[in-house]
Formats: sequence, structure tokens, C-alpha cells
Amino acid sequence: MIAAAHLQTPGIYWLSILPVVVLAGSGVAIVLTRAIGRNSAVVFPVSLVIAAAGVIGAAVLAVFQWVDVERNGSSGGPYTAIAKMVVIDRFGIFLELVILGATALALLLSIAYLQRQELPRVEYVALLLFSASGMLIMATANDLIVVFLALEILSIPLYVLVALDRSRLSSQEAGIKYFVLGSFSSAIFLYGVALVYGGTGTTTLFAGGRSIAAFLSGNVLLDNSTLLIGLMLLLVGLGFKVAAVPFHMWTPDVYQGAPTPITGFMASATKAAGFAALLRVLYTAFASYRVDWAPAIWALAVLSLLVGSIAALLQSDLKRMLAYSSISHAGYVLIGVQAASSRGRESALAYLLIYAFMVIGSFGVITVLTGRGDDDHTIAGYRGLAAREPLLAGLLTLFLLAQAGVPLTGGFVAKLGVFEAAEASNEYALALIGMLAAAIAAYFYLRAVIAFYSAPEGAEPDAAPARRRIRIDPWSGFVLLVAAAGVLVTGFAPELVFHFARQATLIG
Repeated sequence: MIAAAHLQTPGIYWLSILPVVVLAGSGVAIVLTRAIGRNSAVVFPVSLVIAAAGVIGAAVLAVFQWVDVERNGSSGGPYTAIAKMVVIDRFGIFLELVILGATALALLLSIAYLQRQELPRVEYVALLLFSASGMLIMATANDLIVVFLALEILSIPLYVLVALDRSRLSSQEAGIKYFVLGSFSSAIFLYGVALVYGGTGTTTLFAGGRSIAAFLSGNVLLDNSTLLIGLMLLLVGLGFKVAAVPFHMWTPDVYQGAPTPITGFMASATKAAGFAALLRVLYTAFASYRVDWAPAIWALAVLSLLVGSIAALLQSDLKRMLAYSSISHAGYVLIGVQAASSRGRESALAYLLIYAFMVIGSFGVITVLTGRGDDDHTIAGYRGLAAREPLLAGLLTLFLLAQAGVPLTGGFVAKLGVFEAAEASNEYALALIGMLAAAIAAYFYLRAVIAFYSAPEGAEPDAAPARRRIRIDPWSGFVLLVAAAGVLVTGFAPELVFHFARQATLIG
């Protein structure tokens, strides 16, 4: 009792964690609703209402955080909370909003899909919210232990979601691969945390006083091998989450086997969360060690760009092609990271936001086109799509051309932003490699687009096109509309997204 009386607990500034609390609380409420209502027909609609309230509530609270950074921060700016384990800055809030937007679109995209595929619907929604709450934690984590906890909170529900379709062998295989490789990457990351702690005596990233950044800026290590090995292991763990080469081997199989809305969710939200942690670790805790980590980031960027683009050329499955495309897009974001400047950070953030629109739109069209089973996604099977489904073919063409970087789309603006950041930091070779990778990528995107507007194999040249057979449900239609608008608006008015990214200051 005496020891408990003298135990000092950290003060909690609740606004700093309210978005996470609301989102995770919504997931818990859905689980309780399922337990009480059991198999009642109203459980799923009620779960959707709770999920919508949770995502919207978390987004509103994130906006309040954005304002609070300048208005109520301890020193009139970004600030830490809960014993410096959480940092509230506009960098983290920006990525929180990207994650919440991707979560909302993935949920809407899943409504008709779940019914069509006869998957456990209530459990799916709860798991998606739990995973998203881990991503929010990662975006605002200021301690390596908190980053690890966030990594596990976002990953464990994803393992289940990937393998949720027990009627498909490919889904089960993808879930096992993701679980096994994800477990190894988590263990490697945790070992890196231990080595960094051994080298600095703390796991706090940045907060003045006792933190990694303060220790490294105020001390010269005679032997920093332990610290550098720890940093490299951290890069391995985070490189796995952002699907950077050579830690990408899980990506094609998992993206192909997972339920298609989950694939879009992983490609957008998980990538944003992973880069949130990567940028914060490198730019704040290890900013003074740029000369040591810059070559590793340069190599990751080059490998991701070239392997992702070249391997995509060899794919006959559209989802696998987009998986390798996602790997190459991670390389473009890494170009912004390598620039190690405010302009580089700004371009990386803008790229993550624009990429979320492009990739969710792409997988959204695939979701609508998916029949029972979600296994047939060969590019040859999409031949003649324009004749059968002209609207969906047009939308998918827009999203693929945007990813290729065609002018007047958000993809062109995103690529131009990272190339300009590389040029401003004298990373000319990296910018040239990125342009080469973009040229290679244009080929496989155009190959898919040409297939959409070609006659199906074996079809008569003068045969009339089949009548439209697919009805777009309102929820999926809304997602496709938002994604298409996001791609076009950011292409025609890029300053909107770059102004938003420019304000996303990173503490440190």
C-alpha cells in the first residue's frame, strides 16, 4: 500500500488519444453487439452504424487535434503526452486522416462484397476497426515500444482478415504466409528495439531530455555498432510493413489471396502507417545519423522501384500485378524519404494521400467485378470489359493511368513531387532511376488497359457486345466516385494536397 501511494502515474491529456479510443471502442461495441444479438438480422446493420460513428468520430477528433496543436500545445506547437510516449503533431494527424479515410472507403466497399461472398460480416467490421486503431497509434507513437505495440495491434486483425474466406484455399494460404512472415518481421523489429535501447539507454524517439535524439546529439559513441545494427533491424521490420524490396516476398501472394477490399485497405492504410513510423524514426530519433541510414534507404528505394516494375511485367493476374505495382510505389515514397528535407517529407505525405485514392479505386472496381469466389482476376479475363461494362472499364482505366503517372491525374503530381524533392537534395541518380521505373511501369499498366478495350479471345469480330450485367451497389458506387474525384482533383489542383502536406510539420 505504501509503494502504491508513492507510485507516480503519467498524466493523460485525453484529446491526444481520443481518436484511437473512439475507433477501438467502436470495435469493442460491435463485438458486444454480436454477443448480445447473436444471429439476429439487425446485428450487421447496427454494426455498420457503430463503425460509421466510430470512424467519423475519430476523424472529427483528429481535426480537433489539428487545431489544438497550435492553440493548446504546451509551447504553442507540437507536443507530447502520456509520459512522452505519444506525440501530437500535424504530421501524425495528417496520416491519421489518411488512414481513417482509407478505413471508411474499405468499409463501404465491403458491404455488398461480404454478402456476395457469404463471409462473417460483423467480425469483419470489428477486425477492420481494431486494425485501423493500431495504425492510428503508429502514426502518433513517440516510443519504440509503442511502435511495436501498434505494429502488433494492426497486424493481428489483418492476419485474420486475410484468411477470413475459409472456402478459398488461396485466402488460407495468404493468411498463413502473412502470419509467419509478419511474426518474423515483428521479432526482428523487437530485437532492433532492444539493441537501440542498449546503445542509447532509452526507447523514446524525441522529446528533449532523455530520448534517442537527445542522446545521439549530445554524445559521441566510440563504438556505435550495436546502435547501427539495431537501426538496421528497425528498418527491416518497418520495410516489411511498407512492402519494400527485399522484404516484399509476402506481398503478391497476400494481395492476391486476401478479400479484395482488404487488399485495397492494406495497400493504402497499412502503407501509410508503416511510413509514419519510418519517417518519425529516421527524421526525429536518428536525424543526426543520416549519413548511416541514407545508403540503406537509397538501396531500398532503387530495389523497390526496379523489382516492383520489372516483376509486374511478368504477371498475368491483375491483383498480383497491382501488388508488384504497390511495391514500386513504396519505392517512390522512399525517394521522398531519402531526400531527408521538409520538401521530401511533404512529397512523401502527398504521395501517400494520392496513392490511397488510386489504389482503393483500382481494387474498388475489381471488387465490384468480382464474382462468387474472388479468384478469377486474370488480365485475359478482363478482355472486352469496355464492351460489357463501359463505366467500370473507364474508371479502372483512370486509376491505372493515374498510377502510371499520366498528366492531369494525381499520380503524375505525386511522382513529380518526389522527383523534385530528389533533385533539390542532389539525388539525381535516384530521380533518374525513378523515371526509368515509371517508364517500365507505364507498359504493364497500358497492357491491362488495352486488354479492357480488346475483344475477348475467341470472340467473333462483328459480334455484338454483351449487355450490362453488373449492378453497382450504392456503397461501392460512392467509393468509386470519391476515388475518381480524388485522383482528378489532385491532378488539376495539386496545390490543395501539397498545401495540406506542407502544414504537416514533424516534431523534431
